[in-house]
Amino acid sequence: MNKKNIYQKLHDACLSAGSVKKGTKANGMHFNPLLHDKVQEVATQALLDNGLYATCNYLTEIVPNIKQVMVVCTMRVYDIDDPTQHVLVDGCSAFGNLDKFGTGNAMSYSRKYAFLNLLNLKTGIKDEDGYEAKPF
Repeated sequence: MNKKNIYQKLHDACLSAGSVKKGTKANGMHFNPLLHDKVQEVATQALLDNGLYATCNYLTEIVPNIKQVMVVCTMRVYDIDDPTQHVLVDGCSAFGNLDKFGTGNAMSYSRKYAFLNLLNLKTGIKDEDGYEAKPF
């Protein structure tokens, strides 16, 4: 049996991941939210099922003129059969408030988009698929 390289494994993970179901629209929202936990659940399972493991490192910077913290996520995906092989997802970022939750919120948001970019996850639901968007 031929051993798959990291790109073949990533391709298989992308195909097997399917889509992420959006959360329930809250009062005052114009959209169904794409929840970090759901994205992470779908992405992590697809990666693990294909012999891949993701880690994240974060850089933070206070942006004084807008009074927010910017967090940049660098995701590294390792081939567990050959840990010298990895793929880098660099530059997914988010802003957070300067309170006790801001950095964590921005970390979750930037990680969510790293997973979405890595696996090209489909995120629509039937009435709101992003492909046939209707005005509010």
